[in-house]
Amino acid sequence: MTDTAVASRSTRPAGRLRRTAVVVLLVLSMLLLALGSVGVWAARTAFNNDVFTSRVGELGSDPAVQAALATFLTDQVIEALDVEGFLAEQLPPPADLLAAPLTGAVSTFVEDQVEKVLGTDAFANAWRTAVDKAHEAFVFVTTSDKTLADTSTGEIVVNLIPIIGLVLEDLADVSPELVDNVTSTLESLANDPPAEAIATLQQATGITLPEGFGVITIDDGGALGTVRSLIDFSRTAVVALVVLFVVCAAGAVALSQRRQRTLVQLLGASAVVLAVLRQAAFVLDRGLVDTVTDPVNREAADAIVFAVLEGLLVLLGWLLFVVVSGAIAVWVVNRRQSVRAMFTQRRVPSGNWWRTPAPASSQIIAVIVAVAALWWLPASLWLMGLVVVALVVTLVVLSRTGSSAGRQASDAVSSDAGIS
Repeated sequence: MTDTAVASRSTRPAGRLRRTAVVVLLVLSMLLLALGSVGVWAARTAFNNDVFTSRVGELGSDPAVQAALATFLTDQVIEALDVEGFLAEQLPPPADLLAAPLTGAVSTFVEDQVEKVLGTDAFANAWRTAVDKAHEAFVFVTTSDKTLADTSTGEIVVNLIPIIGLVLEDLADVSPELVDNVTSTLESLANDPPAEAIATLQQATGITLPEGFGVITIDDGGALGTVRSLIDFSRTAVVALVVLFVVCAAGAVALSQRRQRTLVQLLGASAVVLAVLRQAAFVLDRGLVDTVTDPVNREAADAIVFAVLEGLLVLLGWLLFVVVSGAIAVWVVNRRQSVRAMFTQRRVPSGNWWRTPAPASSQIIAVIVAVAALWWLPASLWLMGLVVVALVVTLVVLSRTGSSAGRQASDAVSSDAGIS
């Protein structure tokens, strides 16, 4: 056995430890990339009151949101005014049987007034205020162990009672007899917390309003607890996550004995992680919207959730652009060296990367196909898992195939050189 063979065997443990460290750093960098991306989005959108309110507050003019609000507000106003009871009192005994059919006509009249209110600046301001307070509640519940002051369960709600007050005020101008008993409550509806405003309205009308009157519950205080905790952690540690990602990624490349290959692997894995995050965002979107059963409200919920997640989707798109640009830069810098040479460190004829023999070009193609599938296919947790598993299996098979071919080539070279 030659001295070269002995030296090679003596360095194997150190080389194996070095390769393990590179793999660990690559895995950590991908985890940090995912958390850091969520953290940047959370800091810029989810926990930034001004940005959040500007995004969701503008949805007051969205047709889907207005359609859902018109239906909801009309039902709430009809319930608060007890229109059927009012008509029964106004009609003489033989005609009071018409109270129920006439309620439908009054509902149409009220809905027309609601739609007029939804087109006013007063509604736009009230909607932005409701969104602003709901977001403040979200931040409070996410970052505090305490429950909200005006609820017992920590619910996050959009308070639409002030908008109901605007509708009642408008009705007072066109049909004062219909809202005569609630005109004294308009100031309370506009300014008081939901519980106090409802109590004042019930006292004025003598009607017991149902629980949840005038508010839209967007979270039960626990259904999204895990997601909110993850988002809050990412937001709080966003700077550390970004710095650690850079350190781990640079460390993996620096430690690697095949730095070009590791850099290509880092870029490919980053593209996959970003595509998975985008798919997960759409899965979360669908999951939240699916909790809304009413078709009209589903469209409104879809518009609102997408407005919140849009910042994350844009961020992921830009990050993927950076990754792709980095991959192109690597190819341009090494354009006289094939991708297979980057992976194997053996001298091979230069050529275009798409003509490079397996496994290097096949691995890159597999990553590109997986990223494209995750980026453009419909949102599905099962589909996302299937694509990721298929990619991992494909890469493992190609890697083993390449290793086997490499060993055969190495044995052939050793045999020709007379190494024993």
